[in-house]
Amino acid sequence: MPLMRTRIEAPTGEVTESPIEDILLTKQELVTKLKKTPRCIGLWMRHHHFPYIKVGRSVYFRWKDVLVSLDRFRVN
Repeated sequence: MPLMRTRIEAPTGEVTESPIEDILLTKQELVTKLKKTPRCIGLWMRHHHFPYIKVGRSVYFRWKDVLVSLDRFRVN
């Protein structure tokens, strides 16, 4: 069976912005965006209300995941 080669293009240098849903937010940015206190966000983290990414001591939240998680609490 012959080996298949794939061609890899070099980046063109153009900058593309990621969709707003893919943005990673720090805890402080999430506090500001949701207009809640850091303590409130910490409690929500402990109660697993939304997922977060922990890298060392840093905590990040994917905005899309936060919106999906908060939507579970919607009262119709």
